[in-house]
Amino acid sequence: MKPAARRWAGRSAGLLAWALLVFSDQAQSQEKVDLELVIAVDVSGSVDSEEYTLQMGGIAAAFREPQMFDAIRASTPNGIAVTVVLWSSSDEQNAVVGWRRVANPDQAADFAAAVDGARRSSSGNTAIGSAISHATGLFQGNGFDGSRRVIDVSGDGISNDGPDIAPARDRALARGITINGLVIVEGNLVANRFYREQVVGGVGAFVVSARGFADFAEAFLRKLLREIRGPAIS
Repeated sequence: MKPAARRWAGRSAGLLAWALLVFSDQAQSQEKVDLELVIAVDVSGSVDSEEYTLQMGGIAAAFREPQMFDAIRASTPNGIAVTVVLWSSSDEQNAVVGWRRVANPDQAADFAAAVDGARRSSSGNTAIGSAISHATGLFQGNGFDGSRRVIDVSGDGISNDGPDIAPARDRALARGITINGLVIVEGNLVANRFYREQVVGGVGAFVVSARGFADFAEAFLRKLLREIRGPAIS
């Protein structure tokens, strides 16, 4: 081998070793969990302040429920990683509670308190495609390595702003992310069908319906328990 070729081979081997070391360090720095969950909450103009409080209060209440602790112990012994995002128009998405590990009652209580303290960030149109795109990006570099990744989109209407939902949904599904939905019906059966046909997708995807915002807490807990337990194995 010529000297120049040997030098090139040596540099290439060095670069490869460095890349493997960096990848190994990154992998070791990620905390192992059984589920990574993005809770994406609709705060568009159709959601008034009382309805916003009902949504956030329902999320916080779910993380204080003994049923939730039982589900984590039974189905996700490594715990879950969870974040809360408020979304409305195409350029309005805001993570009001950053990624946190929840594996025991104390961590769940801390998460619930953070949800209680979150402040509304916007009140615009309904851009579900943008919300899904934003949520998909949140898994990258979040410090966790989950066996499953789920985006939970809640809302009370169909998309009327931003890009088409299908490309955003397909990008998420291509990365192994499941998208579930929680629809606040309030007499709007169109929204229920819209979520089932155009929003949800992936392994074990489903839609939970709440008759109104007053029923959000019960519906959210039901949805959260199902997500923690994972899809049924046939």
